[in-house]
Amino acid sequence: MSYSSSNEAFQKRQRNREKEKARALDQAMILLMGNVDGRAFLWDLVHRRCGWSTVYKGGDSNVYRSEGRRAVAEGILADLDRLCPDLITTMDAEQRRSAALDRTLARDVEDDEEPDAA
Repeated sequence: MSYSSSNEAFQKRQRNREKEKARALDQAMILLMGNVDGRAFLWDLVHRRCGWSTVYKGGDSNVYRSEGRRAVAEGILADLDRLCPDLITTMDAEQRRSAALDRTLARDVEDDEEPDAA
């Protein structure tokens, strides 16, 4: 095998590009987590669309597909834990408040729909 300085230089440039891309993606994740709407988007992505909090049973192909989606969510959560762990708790608290408000509003609607006892 012959030595090629151009091949080594290419590989070094490639590694540098990959590091720059990883840094840019990390900054994008931090930017998303830096505001309420971004945290709400990531919560929806991880929990609802990727099925993070869902337990799958059985052995059919849908389970494997669902577990693949869940693996994506795990990767996102691992990145969040590495980049901004304090904002994960903020995101969780915001979603708990939102869920509590949704339950309160649903109860109010149900109360409004009940016929008055006369």
